[in-house]
Amino acid sequence: MTENILPETNQQNTSSYEPLINYNSPIYDPFSEPKDDDLFPDNEEARQILHISYIFRDIRTLCDIFGRSKKSQDKRLLWKYIIIEWVSLDENLIKFANSLIAKKTQIICSDQEIEELKRLKKEYEQARKPHKEKLETIRNKLAAHRELLHFADMANLWQSINYEELIDILNAAVDFFNFAKDLNIYSFLKVQDTSEGEMLALIDPALCLYDESES
Repeated sequence: MTENILPETNQQNTSSYEPLINYNSPIYDPFSEPKDDDLFPDNEEARQILHISYIFRDIRTLCDIFGRSKKSQDKRLLWKYIIIEWVSLDENLIKFANSLIAKKTQIICSDQEIEELKRLKKEYEQARKPHKEKLETIRNKLAAHRELLHFADMANLWQSINYEELIDILNAAVDFFNFAKDLNIYSFLKVQDTSEGEMLALIDPALCLYDESES
């Protein structure tokens, strides 16, 4: 999921030129073994989109396990943990969307991109609106925290876990994420040992904003 976040670079490898820096490097993943040539996020937008992608990855893994489960009790238990992840996703997705739309980013999105972000955010908010309160209550009282509720209330909350209503919300969240991750606003860097010593490699779309045709 994260490998498509990187902006395009103008680095070319020909038979007469061997670049000192290898830009075809993986992005650092805090939940995996680090690699010597990992790229690290260098602006807040890159950190935010990666953080969101990690939550999506966990949700996808839990959904895969859910799909293989046969017992309804096991499915409901797994879905309870998917709800926990969704609440985290929701908080981060809305915060990120608001910063992009309000132009509080290092690189400002175009007016056309912002209009599309607004549309996708609205669709997501409409999908979650009927269920947000109930899902947060399940997360706060029955999942991430376990309150000593009246047993009848506990049973009602447990039985209210509905798979289909969250699927629609997640689909809308995926639509927003897929558009946002392709925006050319993310900066990455790494330090690499080369034949000329240690060098800093920077992938930054801000460096590509100058239009050579205007010179």
